[in-house]
Amino acid sequence: MLNISVGLLVAVAIPLAFWWGVRKATTDPHETSLSVLGTALFTLLGLILAFSFSTAWGRFDRRLELAIDEANAIGTLRLRLAFLSPAAKNQVEPRLLEYVDERIRFNRALSTKGGIERADQAHTQAADRLWVAGFLGAREIQDAPDRALVIQAMNEVFDLADTRRIESRTSMPIPIAVLLALTSLICAYLSGREASGKPASIRRTGWVFAIFIAATVYAVFDVSDPRTGLIQVSHSDVLLLETRSALANSIGRPQGDPPFAR
Repeated sequence: MLNISVGLLVAVAIPLAFWWGVRKATTDPHETSLSVLGTALFTLLGLILAFSFSTAWGRFDRRLELAIDEANAIGTLRLRLAFLSPAAKNQVEPRLLEYVDERIRFNRALSTKGGIERADQAHTQAADRLWVAGFLGAREIQDAPDRALVIQAMNEVFDLADTRRIESRTSMPIPIAVLLALTSLICAYLSGREASGKPASIRRTGWVFAIFIAATVYAVFDVSDPRTGLIQVSHSDVLLLETRSALANSIGRPQGDPPFAR
């Protein structure tokens, strides 16, 4: 949520910086247009925007890919539980359903930024119970390759969950965010000074430039925190819901459980 707040603040400040530049423009007739330093700053802004957006979008794409991989891994584990004995399967399936419920609760806690620690603790406990039940059930399998397939599927589910948890805590580095914000504000101010005293069409173009820069900066901050804001990966939780639904059907549980109540 901090990324979104900072991005929104900077996005609002950029048009204000342009307006301030228009107001504070000098009337010195000997002053030329943008200096070499100003041109260099605009070039630097373009590079920072391109680098920041590319990096932020890469993280977004990675998080979306992990969400899909996790749902697929849980689905694979559900299918491989067929290697267990009927008694062991009846013990493990409810634990897997409980684990999926806690994963959904944890993801929604990330989106609302509320109760994250409690949801994380409940998710960890559900993972421990699933591991114990799954390991005990797999130990009864006589065929070693089949036993390894069940253990491997459980490990993959837990590894992907841990990876997603780490990814959810990564965001834009503070020095990059500060550099992006300061460079954007300075360039908006210089654009305002340049547009001052010019025909109305040029000033309108300057305003459009400032607004587009503000929108781009906000998008960079927004993509850096894909659980809140306009650009989200929350829709990827639909995959978990579908996996949960299939698992609930296989063990005869209802689908309208509390984790999905809004």
